[in-house]
Amino acid sequence: MVIAKKYQSPISLDQLLLIERKAYPPQMWEMQWAKNWEDIADYAEVSLKRLVILSDSVGWYAIVALHRLHRAEFVDLAKIPGAPTIDWIYLVTSLRELGVKKIFGDMRNDTSYRRFTSQIDCLGAFGVRMIKNTPYERSGEVFHDFVIKI
Repeated sequence: MVIAKKYQSPISLDQLLLIERKAYPPQMWEMQWAKNWEDIADYAEVSLKRLVILSDSVGWYAIVALHRLHRAEFVDLAKIPGAPTIDWIYLVTSLRELGVKKIFGDMRNDTSYRRFTSQIDCLGAFGVRMIKNTPYERSGEVFHDFVIKI
């Protein structure tokens, strides 16, 4: 497992699970059963060697599954309400360092998608662009199926 650590502060599994509980309503808790990082890799449907955790270690995390052909999937991206905004430049830079060229996944319209699009001008200066964006509805909420070229 690769744990990319901002400010050299690792995130513990307990902290990741706490962020999930604070970021999502109970019906959206997906990982509270996890007892170790292997369980998180199982949830991400990759081997432990292909699991990447990006985090500020306090208020947000990104669980990323590395796939073949320089692709990565955002499996989960969560932020505690009121915590500092997720730094997409940090996310993109960290994933580029790992050889990732495309990121795909789903983002909730009112959270991750809104934060991503609020930083798109800055990200565009780094060559980042959204090459697929398909909105859809799930459980009464709008999500975006996306592919981002980094």
